[in-house]
Amino acid sequence: MTGRAERNGRWGPVVAAAWYGAAALAVSGLGLVHLFFPLGWDQSLYMTGAKAMADGSTLYVDFWNNKQPGVFLFYWTAGRLFGFTEAGLHAFELVWMAPLCLALAAGVRPWLRHPWLAALAPVAVVGTYYATIDEGTMTQPEVLVALPTWLAVWLVARDHGSPRRMAAAFLASGACAAVTVTFKLILAPLFVVLWLVVTVDLLARRKVPWARVMRDAWLPAAAGVVAVLAAVTAGFWLAGALGPMLWASFVWPLEALEAIRTAPKSRLLRAAAWLVAGFAPWLLFAAIGVVTRSWLALLMVAWIAAAVALILVQSLSWWEYHMLLLFPPVGVLAVLGIDRGVGFIGDRAGGSGAVVPVVATVLALTLASTQLTPFLTKVRPLIGATLVDRQGAAAYQRVVSDRYKGHGK
Repeated sequence: MTGRAERNGRWGPVVAAAWYGAAALAVSGLGLVHLFFPLGWDQSLYMTGAKAMADGSTLYVDFWNNKQPGVFLFYWTAGRLFGFTEAGLHAFELVWMAPLCLALAAGVRPWLRHPWLAALAPVAVVGTYYATIDEGTMTQPEVLVALPTWLAVWLVARDHGSPRRMAAAFLASGACAAVTVTFKLILAPLFVVLWLVVTVDLLARRKVPWARVMRDAWLPAAAGVVAVLAAVTAGFWLAGALGPMLWASFVWPLEALEAIRTAPKSRLLRAAAWLVAGFAPWLLFAAIGVVTRSWLALLMVAWIAAAVALILVQSLSWWEYHMLLLFPPVGVLAVLGIDRGVGFIGDRAGGSGAVVPVVATVLALTLASTQLTPFLTKVRPLIGATLVDRQGAAAYQRVVSDRYKGHGK
């Protein structure tokens, strides 16, 4: 199942080191610019709930919100580790993004002819996220679940070599899927779709018998899901909040469908336009990635199809942050497309080892330039308020947020 690995002679270590270093610098730079970024309405509610939990309150009993508990646990953890402030939340989010960046690069690398291009995966996904977001879309559940969702896919996308390893991978995949569900219950069907696609591959290409698929794939995956969700359920039961949690998760959404009007389709179109604008430089390569016909590309297409369906189902909202579900698969497809394009040009140049890194560098500069503008746009007021005017983070927040302007100096 692994892709073709092409070693480019003496260029290999040099290009790899340069690209991974540049990718780490780009993503961390974009993330650090948002350290003092203001909180949106949703994020303020999550932070308020997390503070209440730190003071001994119980979710769904002492305070109520219709969101699943995962997001409140994330904000609570951020607050306990780094403080219940904008900087504390965003510092923990950047820490959360670090393993996602590593997992994206490691997961994409085996499928590339030019393995060092895997360094682009974190830039395409996490870098685009930081370059695109505003206070309403940052640190939403849809982006926080990118880590467990990608891990759930990566774990089952590979050949495992033995039934025991396959069972362990599906067990861990199920646990990661359950973590995602604790952030947003409606995403559960996404994993059913992806596991069905993997099942077809197991049966059709790898010729694994039905009995083994059930024993070494579906049963371990189910066990992983049950283990995590049972732990969460037990926690709410011990806190005396199991009934309210189940009501908020399963009953309230059905009542809301009857009581709340469907969001206007114009909002959905604006959200789609926001996604296209954010990924504009990558979309052509993503289209090329679709036609590479690799196994990973097929899984990403399945992810996109399932995510789009789930976004459409959420017809009461259709906010821009729902599109964050599509960032990982679109970004991965773009990297696959870039690899295909670089390989095509290298082949036409007679396999010259010097052509590939030159072409790849030109592509990287082109893509990076599209993220440089948002970076400079966001860093300018930060430098102006904190370093030039020396008025501190609060002054910076009032500059970039209309909601913060009404608060004292």
